[in-house]
Amino acid sequence: MTVLNVAGQEIPSRIISPDLIIKGGMIVTMVEDQGPIMEGNIFVTDGRITDTRGESETDNIHGSHAEIINAEDAIIMPGLINGHTHAAMTLFRGLADDLPLKQWLFEKIFPAEAKFLNQDTVYWGALLGCLEMIASGTTCFIDGYFFQDETVRAAHDSGLRALISQGVIDFPAPGVEDPEKNLVVAKEFIERWLGISDLIMPGIFCHSPLTCSEQTLKDAWEISQQFDLPLQIHLSETSDEVNEILKKTGKRPVHYLDQIGLINDGLIAAHAVHLDDREIECLKENGAKVVHVPESNMKLGSGVARVLDMVRLGIPIGLGTDGCSSNNNLDLFQEMDTAAKLSKVF
Repeated sequence: MTVLNVAGQEIPSRIISPDLIIKGGMIVTMVEDQGPIMEGNIFVTDGRITDTRGESETDNIHGSHAEIINAEDAIIMPGLINGHTHAAMTLFRGLADDLPLKQWLFEKIFPAEAKFLNQDTVYWGALLGCLEMIASGTTCFIDGYFFQDETVRAAHDSGLRALISQGVIDFPAPGVEDPEKNLVVAKEFIERWLGISDLIMPGIFCHSPLTCSEQTLKDAWEISQQFDLPLQIHLSETSDEVNEILKKTGKRPVHYLDQIGLINDGLIAAHAVHLDDREIECLKENGAKVVHVPESNMKLGSGVARVLDMVRLGIPIGLGTDGCSSNNNLDLFQEMDTAAKLSKVF
């Protein structure tokens, strides 16, 4: 391979000695203005990518003892990030299909969680979720659930990176029978795992502005600030939720959360389906992040998020699958396909 410097002079190719070569796949580097490298090779030394080359560009490579992975007919690309899920809910895949969110959640999912969730079931459900994510290209995920020490263990055992947050809700929950201790449990979870692993970041996941009181939301944000961690929440998932918050507070959900100090660059808001123009502007002005969850929104009849409007304003948008019970899979490629098609319809 001939390389030229800015003066047009030829620079000798650098000799590399990889200990791993991934051969023959289509390399998608995500580098701006760089197309896919067909039948390419990736060279790895000490766990770091040191070079990418086409199949014919193999000069100056020392590596007769390198491990070879044949990636023929495969895509080689950066790992995907699942921006919103509840990994252990693989346990409830297909449970109570074709119900609207509120009925599905309160009549089916919450009772099932109360009956079946414990440390053991969460570990195995989360591990199954991790393996399913790996199988479709995900290497990092953002999770909110209960018994989250077990989800941390599952993520470690599978080798995934994750932001794993302890679920907070203002009524008895799996592992937290006394709701007055929900934030005590969450803070102890953070203290237990913060800085322990290069792969895992702990945090807090407030279920929603309806299932968490104003004081709970404020305190959760205060704890998150104390440890410089993001806070997760379900936001404006259904029109019923919006109407109930309007009735309760006199404000739409984004403005209610803004009033109590939660709309900021540390907030990760999942769903964000039913937003008006002023709410979208408020998210933009305060640097909040949104995770688009189209298949879950469709399955539960929640609606279609105004993603194009948010993208045009420059709001950071991630993509998530939600849990298996409200999607039936954790496949981000399928989620991308659905998101693209849905945005063309609305």
